Amino acid sequence: MCARTGTSSQEESKLLLTHTLILLILLILLILLILLILLILLILLLILLLILLLILLLILLLILLTHGEPQALAH
Repeated sequence: MCARTGTSSQEESKLLLTHTLILLILLILLILLILLILLILLILLLILLLILLLILLLILLLILLTHGEPQALAH
């Protein structure tokens, strides 16, 4: 009986080890997925900021063209 419980506890420890390894791998994959999503969001944010900057530059250019000289804005 004692030998049987010894082997079962050994098997339980192996099972626990594999479960913790699987959980660790899943956790690492989840962290990598979150980092990838954050990276994609950061790139999208940068693209959005560039588009807004271009729109602002175009508006400024249109204002300068409609008002004539650039000194018109200073006065």
